[in-house]
Amino acid sequence: MSKPHWYVIRPTFRGDFHCALEMEAAGLERFIPTYARWTLVRHTKGRRKEIILPLLPGYLFGRLSMAGDDFSKLHRCRHFDAIVKPLNAPRPVFVDDKKIEQLRAECEAGLFDQGKRRGGDGYIAGDRIRITDGPLAGTIATFKDGKTRPGSVRVIIARMFGHDTVTRIEEAFIEAA
Repeated sequence: MSKPHWYVIRPTFRGDFHCALEMEAAGLERFIPTYARWTLVRHTKGRRKEIILPLLPGYLFGRLSMAGDDFSKLHRCRHFDAIVKPLNAPRPVFVDDKKIEQLRAECEAGLFDQGKRRGGDGYIAGDRIRITDGPLAGTIATFKDGKTRPGSVRVIIARMFGHDTVTRIEEAFIEAA
């Protein structure tokens, strides 16, 4: 029997999680890279909740064996569309196990999560932050970049003075919102 390999699988439109559940029910090993994001809950006076989204929308990974009936099991999944292969290639190309394990470790470590403090590089553009000190304390803003001056970062404050305003804040005065 041949050794199973990881293949890139394309589910039906918005069927990432459904396809992953169907693959699990069929006894197939699968991996769907995800990230967490905080979002406002409508009509709840600013309450927020964490949602899990696919990191690569429209793709997931399946560990399949060429010799077994894994491919026939996969084709019976309702939300399965295709196995991704290079253009004009006779068969799909597998992904190296080490690359999948690296991606899995990065997802589990939360490296792709939005709205949380990251180790090393700090925040990334687009992260929601809260200003904790100074005249703007309590204001929610969007992180822009940290390449202005050592110890300070640029943030975007929405609808200040009628439009979005970019300002510089001391890095010690911000936290993940």
